[in-house]
Amino acid sequence: MSLIQHPSNRLYFIDWLRIIAFSFLILLHVGDVFKGHWLINNAESSEVITAFNYFVGRFRIPLLFLISGVGVSFAIKNKSARQFLQERYHRLIIPLVFGIIFFIPPQQFLYELFRNQNDGNYVLFLLKYWADFFNPSLYMEKGIFFRTQHLWFLHYLFLFTVISLPLTIFFTTEKGMAIQAKLIVFLTKQNLVSFLLVLFMAYILVDLCVLLISNVPILGKIFISSQMKRFGSCIFFYNLGFLLGKSVELWAYIGKRLPYWLMIGIAFYTALILSTNVLSKEVLIFSMAIKLISLLNIIAWVLVVLGLGQRFLNFEHPFVKYANTAVYPFYIIHQPILVLFAFWVVKFELNLYLKYLLLIVLTFGISYLCYEFFIKRVTVLRPYFGLKNLPKAP
Repeated sequence: MSLIQHPSNRLYFIDWLRIIAFSFLILLHVGDVFKGHWLINNAESSEVITAFNYFVGRFRIPLLFLISGVGVSFAIKNKSARQFLQERYHRLIIPLVFGIIFFIPPQQFLYELFRNQNDGNYVLFLLKYWADFFNPSLYMEKGIFFRTQHLWFLHYLFLFTVISLPLTIFFTTEKGMAIQAKLIVFLTKQNLVSFLLVLFMAYILVDLCVLLISNVPILGKIFISSQMKRFGSCIFFYNLGFLLGKSVELWAYIGKRLPYWLMIGIAFYTALILSTNVLSKEVLIFSMAIKLISLLNIIAWVLVVLGLGQRFLNFEHPFVKYANTAVYPFYIIHQPILVLFAFWVVKFELNLYLKYLLLIVLTFGISYLCYEFFIKRVTVLRPYFGLKNLPKAP
C-alpha cells in the first residue's frame, strides 16, 4: 500500500471540503429558521429552502465525520495513545465545556422567550437553567449530552476518538498497516456494486453494534438514546475516513469513478423521494426499505463529494490556510449569533428570501468579526475555540 507521507502530498481537497461542509452547516442552520421547527421560526416557511436543507443535510454530517477520520489518520502519526488523547481533549472537550457554559444558555433563553415561556429575566432564567442542568433524572431521560445543542459534534467526535482508539493505535503498527493494506487491496478490486455492498454491510454491522449497546440499561440510556439514529452513521464514517486517510489507491479508486457515483447518487435520491412519498412508514417492510435506500443515498453522495473534491479542489491556496483555522471558531460561535439575530429578523416585514440572505450575511459577518478581532488575537481565548497558542515572540 502506498502511503501519503510527504507534506507536498497533502490532501488539499480535504481541507477545502472541510471548509465547505462547515460553511454549509451555517447555511442549513439559517435555513432551519424557515422550516417551522427550530429554535427560532419565521412565520412563513419555504419549500425551496426545506428541499435544499433536506438534500444537503442527508450527507453533510457523515461527510464531516469522514473528514475528521481522515484528519486523525495524519494527526496520530508519531504520537502515543496518551499524547493523542491529550491533544483531542484540548481540541474538543475544552471548547465543548466553554460553549456549554457561555453559548448554549443564551440560545435556550431566546428559544423560550420567543415562545413566551419565560418573562425575559435572564438572571432568573439562568438560576433555573443551571438547577435543571444538574438534575440527574433529565440525563437518564434524554442522554448525557442533551444540553449541547449544535456542539453535539464535539462530544461525538471525542467519544469516537476514545471508542476507536485501540483500533486506531493498532493500525499504526506494522502488523496493523499490513492488514489495512490487504483490506484496501480487497476494496479496490471490487466493482461498483460490490464496493457499495461492502460499505453497506460494514455500516449495518456498526449499526447493529450500536443498537446492542443502546439496549444496555444505563450505558445506552445515558450515552446514545437521545441521538441513537445518528450515532451509528457517524462512527462508521469516522472510521471509514481513517481507513481512507493515506491510501493513494483508495482515493484513486473513488476519484476515477466520479461519474458513476453521481449517477448512483441521483438514482438513490430519486428513489428516496419517491419511496417517502408513496410508501407508508407504518408498514415495517416499507419503513426498512426507505431506511436502506436512505443509507445507500448517503454513501453515494459522500463518494460524489469526495470525487468532486479530488477532481476540482486538490490545490493549495492562501485562503485555505486561513479558513481551515477559522472554520472551528466559526462553528462554535455561529449558532448563538444566528439565534440572536433571527429572534429580531423574523419579525421584520420583509420578503422571506431577503430575511434568509440577511441572516446569512449577519451570521457570517459577525462570526468573521468575532474571529478576526477577538478570538484569533486574544491569546487567552484561543484554547477555548480549539486554536493553538500563538508562538512566543523571540
